Amino acid sequence: MIKNIILSGGWGYGNLGDDAILLSSVRLLRDKFPNARINILTYCIRDSKKVLKDIGDLYFYESLDRKLFGYNYHPAPIGNSKIDDIKFAITKRISIKKKLKTQKLLAELYDNTEYFIEKCKFKLDEYCTLVKECDLYIMSGGGYILDWPYSVISKYIEIYLAKKRNIKCFITGITYGPFYNKKVSLLASRIIKLSDKIFVRDKFSLNDIISIGGNCIKEVIPDIALRDEVVVKSRKNKIILIPFNRNLEYNANEICDDISNICNKYQYSVAVVVSQLWYNPINVANKFFYKLRSMECDVEMIVPKDFYTLQSVISESQLVLSQNLHGLILSHRSNTPLICLNTTRKFVSFMEMIGGTDFIIDPMKFTKGCISDMYERIYLNKLNRKKSFKKQIDAAFESFL
Repeated sequence: MIKNIILSGGWGYGNLGDDAILLSSVRLLRDKFPNARINILTYCIRDSKKVLKDIGDLYFYESLDRKLFGYNYHPAPIGNSKIDDIKFAITKRISIKKKLKTQKLLAELYDNTEYFIEKCKFKLDEYCTLVKECDLYIMSGGGYILDWPYSVISKYIEIYLAKKRNIKCFITGITYGPFYNKKVSLLASRIIKLSDKIFVRDKFSLNDIISIGGNCIKEVIPDIALRDEVVVKSRKNKIILIPFNRNLEYNANEICDDISNICNKYQYSVAVVVSQLWYNPINVANKFFYKLRSMECDVEMIVPKDFYTLQSVISESQLVLSQNLHGLILSHRSNTPLICLNTTRKFVSFMEMIGGTDFIIDPMKFTKGCISDMYERIYLNKLNRKKSFKKQIDAAFESFL
């Protein structure tokens, strides 16, 4: 019988979509193990407690990323003032210098894991004590096993110490890669090989993990956040734009012109929304907000205070245009029509899963009028209807047990 669980993931960094994964992961564990103690590793205990405020009897600990490397996440300045930009540039430069040191750490950890652990023993004491009392370790979904050295180092140590105690280790719903740093890739492959069972949320991760010998369910399992569905009672006449990368700015005039045409035709307003409280997404969102305002659109900018606000804003809209994956995921689970503004691999895999490949736009190859054309098809044919994935996700998890 499972009595004590460690739940690790990518939450606490200001990515509101990962908070949705956290909430759905805890609900899944509560359903399967109602009497088990759940210990949550998080980068920011305060933020994760807010996400799980309605679920009792949970225990929170700082993640090894936070323990080993300190607080390197700097929330983005909101307001876009020059002083804010200068402050952020300074903190970013300090962060870059720290990251350069990780190349040495990666080599050291790969060559002699025990030596590294002994050297960091003081910072690992709390986790080592926790591991001694647990009988299941779960690394839950998100896109953090990629070229982020801090993340890969900390997750490797977590699973290494858990396996050292002969604890069952499951990885559920992650994206794996892509990798451009060979040292990070080699260490990440060890995470996969130490895991007893794995399921992933996109076909590219599935192929990569199978190729290195990971014990992975041989089908793509939807993002864990899709286990929960949202019932919408009413909608506002509003379009949501969720930008992320600067490449969206390449055709900003054409994109905004298309959005403006839809708003004029259907008497909609626009909300430019961020789902990651980081500098670049907020900076890009600011630029689109001012661009749309210059076109005399009824536009507002929303920086949600938490995941619940983000879900509410998305659920109440008529259409979501998102360059961020969880903008799409939160749209789908609330049955909100969506258009994907990203052609990277996990986005393509998600859109295939929901039957939405006709609604993907490459920001760098934007064709004038394509958003309007897509929305006409959605609006007239009632496309983008929600699929339920709860049974599939539960079945994948049950297969581990």
